[in-house]
Amino acid sequence: MSPRIYNTCRLTAAAIVLFWLPTFTMIGCGRSGSARYEVSGTVTIDGKPLNSGSILFSPLGSGPTAGGKIADGQFLLARDKGPTAGSYRVEILAYQPTGRQIPDPDSPGKTTEEIGQVIPARYNVQSELRAKITAAGANHFEFATTGKKARK
Repeated sequence: MSPRIYNTCRLTAAAIVLFWLPTFTMIGCGRSGSARYEVSGTVTIDGKPLNSGSILFSPLGSGPTAGGKIADGQFLLARDKGPTAGSYRVEILAYQPTGRQIPDPDSPGKTTEEIGQVIPARYNVQSELRAKITAAGANHFEFATTGKKARK
């Protein structure tokens, strides 16, 4: 390649990079790069604080998911790990021993204590719970769940 064509190609490549770099940078500053917010609240099951579990905020649009632990009915997602502003589907999970023994998949011939989900599907895999995270708000939520099956 002649030096003249080589220099023209270099200048063209540099121009493309300089033109598109700000565009890609602005695209990257969308919701995923937006400010995150602290979120707190309470979770009860049948009127009592949920001893332990986890909570997940999944965006109904684009953006990051955020989640954390529930302890003694309370949860707190710190600002740096919290969700961005927007609407979210909320999932609550809590696993506890069922009192039954089942075959241990890791040790043939032995049994282990069965662990089961104590929160009904309508609060996790089929969650009906919603939350709206705002820039100007406390972002404190109270989720009252029930262990009873939904009536049809």
